[in-house]
Amino acid sequence: MKRCAGLLTAIVLSVACGKVFTVPLDDEGKAFYDTARLIMTSAEDTIFRRLPDAGARTEFIDDFWEKRDPNPETPENEFRAEFQRRVEYANGHYNEGRRGINTDRGRVYLFLGPPEKTESYSSPSEGYTLLWIYYTYDVAVIFKETKVGGGYEIYNVTGNLFDAFEDAKLNGFGRVAGEAAPRLQSFTAAYDRERKQITVELPARRINFREESGVLKADFEFVIYVYKPDGQKDKFEERRAFEANVADVESSKTITFTFPYDLPPGWNYVDIVILGGEANGRGRKIFTFGGK
Repeated sequence: MKRCAGLLTAIVLSVACGKVFTVPLDDEGKAFYDTARLIMTSAEDTIFRRLPDAGARTEFIDDFWEKRDPNPETPENEFRAEFQRRVEYANGHYNEGRRGINTDRGRVYLFLGPPEKTESYSSPSEGYTLLWIYYTYDVAVIFKETKVGGGYEIYNVTGNLFDAFEDAKLNGFGRVAGEAAPRLQSFTAAYDRERKQITVELPARRINFREESGVLKADFEFVIYVYKPDGQKDKFEERRAFEANVADVESSKTITFTFPYDLPPGWNYVDIVILGGEANGRGRKIFTFGGK
């Protein structure tokens, strides 16, 4: 373990600083950004700030929660409900003269939820020490009591807290303790400007195929959001069926899908959601593609 005082501040610094918006936030935008900014990726934060009007923000907010919904077929968005529950819990239990979600304990709780194991120690010289263990993320966090106000700050971390936070931002609230990362989460994407196409590659070893007469098959649904430099958005959905013989899959190591699209010049954010059904779950990543 290593000393990590200030680590949490560094991790979330991008959302703590003042932000410049293309147009001023309306009441709906302010209410959303006040808490949701904490679980935005840096790309989402940039996208939100350059949206051209309130209507585009409302659409972004709807998409923001929809992309994180682990069970779209149910009426409740479990991710959003859990996020709101964690905000309320952190503000109610970890208030240290400021909102609980802005404290070290509150922020860790917000991202990772209740620890799967806790321990506490005390000594006359150092005060109280808390240990929170998250087996799901392979992370353990030690909090030390501060001298003023009885608050706590991160002192040591075992594991990669940054990666755990990033995972939670996109998919983590639906994770079950001890459950492996989603099968589709390790995909990659690239943009070929000459061919005007987005290429998505999935590692074959991570896919649950069904085998029929020596042929491997799998079905996927792709939902792709393109956020352009001028603040405009495109969205398209495609269902793709994959099939190939066993030897071809084993030799290629990956399975590839291409999507024709002409990205405009400048920095484009491409948010890709892949749904693989019960066999493969879901995956989501945001890519930045720039071109002239």
